[in-house]
Amino acid sequence: MSLVKIPLLFTGLLSGYVILTPPQPKVSTKDRHQDVKPFERWFSATVHIHSIALKTLSCVAPMLEAAVIVAGRFPDHPLSQMVLTALVPGPQSLTRRIACTGAFLASWAVGTLGAAVRYQCYQTMGRFFTFEVSIRDGHQIVQDGWYGIVRHPSYISGAFSLVGLGLMHAVAGSWMRECGVLQTPVGKTLVGIYAGLTVYVTLSMAWRSREEDRILKEQFGEQWEEYAGKVRWRWIPYVF
Repeated sequence: MSLVKIPLLFTGLLSGYVILTPPQPKVSTKDRHQDVKPFERWFSATVHIHSIALKTLSCVAPMLEAAVIVAGRFPDHPLSQMVLTALVPGPQSLTRRIACTGAFLASWAVGTLGAAVRYQCYQTMGRFFTFEVSIRDGHQIVQDGWYGIVRHPSYISGAFSLVGLGLMHAVAGSWMRECGVLQTPVGKTLVGIYAGLTVYVTLSMAWRSREEDRILKEQFGEQWEEYAGKVRWRWIPYVF
């Protein structure tokens, strides 16, 4: 077990916070684009609920693991004993198995790099980036940065980040796996919620990307056709 892991956990926490926090205020129902399919109406109406749930899970988990690491390093302190008793279902010696394994580092890299790309998308889109589908005043087709490679880089980077940040707490070397938390009813429930929401949000974003393309094509016509001709792929070049 190493204290070196703590900075990585907190960069993971920051990544989860970034990708799940809207960069712009919530768009009111009357200002959202009205010509959308029923599913998109539902997704726009509930996206903030999903974001809060996923953000809570992705931010709390690294804080708890960091607390277990520190407590395991100084086990004689009364506060450490409280932490270990509450967060380690098995023998406290299991905390020695928490480590920066290759699987953890790979998951961390996917999670944080995905978050960095999504944050860059926030910056590139500026005030046009909202968690709800809307056409803002003065709306433009953004073609800079990652938007010159694929049409919806924030969605694919967000999906990869969610997967990576989740795996950080399920692979070998993680607190939840090594200390037996994944085998407890609470652990299984939380993992199920996170995994289910990640799959749901990813599929919803894939659906939304088609809706956004349709809306932008109707809004901008030839300008959109020209952009889509240059940037052919929605998420992954030569794949989708």
